[in-house]
Amino acid sequence: MVVDLMHEIELGIWKTLLQHLIRILYSLGSDVVYEFNARFRQVSAFGRSTIRKFPYNVADLSGLAARDYEDILQCCIPCFDGLLPDPHNDTVLDLLYTLNYWHSMAKLRMHTDTSLHVFQQLTTVLGAALRYFADETCRHFQTFETDKEYQARSRASARRLAKVPGAAHPPDATGQPHISQTVPAIEVVVPPAELTPSIIPPALGKRPKKFNISTPKAHFFPDYVDQIKRFGTTDSLSTKLGESRHTRLKNYNNRTNFNNATPQIINIDVRDAVHLRMTHELEDLESSSTGEDTDSLATPDELIGAYRISSDERPRNRQFLPDLVKKNQGDPAFKKFIPRLKAHLLARKRGLPFTGNEAIFSDAELSTVIIRDHHIFSHATAGFNYTTYDVRRDQDTININSGRRDVLLPSFEPSFNANGQHTHPYWYARVLGIHHVNVFFNGQYISEKVHFLWVRWFGQDAEWKGGPSTLRLNRIGFVPSHDIDAFGFLDPALVIRASHLIPAFHCGRTPRLLGPSIAQDANEGDWVNYYVMRFADRDMIMRYLGMGVGHCQSPDFPREDGYVKHIPSGEHYSTEYTEGISGPWFYHNILTF
Repeated sequence: MVVDLMHEIELGIWKTLLQHLIRILYSLGSDVVYEFNARFRQVSAFGRSTIRKFPYNVADLSGLAARDYEDILQCCIPCFDGLLPDPHNDTVLDLLYTLNYWHSMAKLRMHTDTSLHVFQQLTTVLGAALRYFADETCRHFQTFETDKEYQARSRASARRLAKVPGAAHPPDATGQPHISQTVPAIEVVVPPAELTPSIIPPALGKRPKKFNISTPKAHFFPDYVDQIKRFGTTDSLSTKLGESRHTRLKNYNNRTNFNNATPQIINIDVRDAVHLRMTHELEDLESSSTGEDTDSLATPDELIGAYRISSDERPRNRQFLPDLVKKNQGDPAFKKFIPRLKAHLLARKRGLPFTGNEAIFSDAELSTVIIRDHHIFSHATAGFNYTTYDVRRDQDTININSGRRDVLLPSFEPSFNANGQHTHPYWYARVLGIHHVNVFFNGQYISEKVHFLWVRWFGQDAEWKGGPSTLRLNRIGFVPSHDIDAFGFLDPALVIRASHLIPAFHCGRTPRLLGPSIAQDANEGDWVNYYVMRFADRDMIMRYLGMGVGHCQSPDFPREDGYVKHIPSGEHYSTEYTEGISGPWFYHNILTF
């Protein structure tokens, strides 16, 4: 019998843990639960259905499928951070990071000896974290059934009692005895011995609930490493694909009158197929007529090259550059906009390496850069092509009119800082505009079309350390507007892929980073910090670990397989480290199916 990741982890351990964490939030007050739901509503979507928008009330856990629980797991760390008192907040964050890390490794479609070694470490750490949470953290909170659990138990008890002759009816949610209209007066009296505990009416009030890890599913997760070695990666063993096909038929069945449903389901399927074909035809027609790219799946031709940006120059995409700057006069984001844009274009023309700092040219040199008709052309979307960790081609799409507008690019800082420690391998930026211009360089008679991104830069939080050694996500924040490099222009070819960032909600907002501007997060200010969501998908986590075969990382890349914070269970809780693999970096014994 092989492992089942969807039922054992996403609908097993994680669902049980999430339910109890929500009970803990209820024990702290309804305001805490409201804040929890409000945070999830502010999490942006990511990728093509990789992470979807969350419902209004996540804590209710209503109508959620396995993919929804997976999305909640991947985004829950910033939403839980700061809601629990210390030291329990740190304990929960350790557990959630470890579970996310373990889940990401379990879902990989390609494993090496190195990744399996890290996976084995994580299994030990996850077991210790679950035991410590169950034994130490949970005993500090009095947790009871949520309203949903209590009402479900009351309804189930009422249904059971309705089938027992002579049994008293349990009270309903208002505390009044519920009288069933379908059960006639009972003449036979049932002896009390026949009323088993499962059908005794529930007492008024909610029952205490405890976190239980003594379940079969909680004892299956240590088997995953051995199962992968024996049978291959979990995507070839998962029941998720088969289970997902049931959803379609069940939805069709709910749209029938349940009387001879089979012909009705066939008719619904035919109609949906016709509507889907018509939708695709309309999308193709709109794309060909507007010249703008849609968010549909990329074709093989579109995956060639580093990026995909429209070249549409119709009037609706055209802006007169002097008017644009004059309209936004006083906005810090537009300070020296035209000279800095010309410096960026000239640096790219001369092939100067990008270092993150603005290239400096004289006024005479900048005068050789002439933007045709002073027009700049704006676009809503851009696609970035990349090779995944398992050597496949994929594409991320950003949209400046949505929350999906943050990008990831390699760091251009030295590999080591002044203290001899590895610097973070990536830079982050928020895309404010996707543009192209037609430029004449140094008296040319034929203009060149140049695409570029207008960005607001993020910087690393110097007082924060993220990664497996601390079991914390990396944390970044906007560069203050008084810094000369707070805004800039970027070659789209330098972007690796889109990045998923979630605000550090517990740090709040501040208006001090940037005054009134179109680049500001909201009128009340910018978020002080953002968490980098390294667990957004499989490829993202492998970029931080440095173990992606398709990423072709340099030998000095700061791999994160060296140390994993160890969480012993029991009373002697301390911070220790489990040493990983050292020595030369090799890829060998690749397992992929």
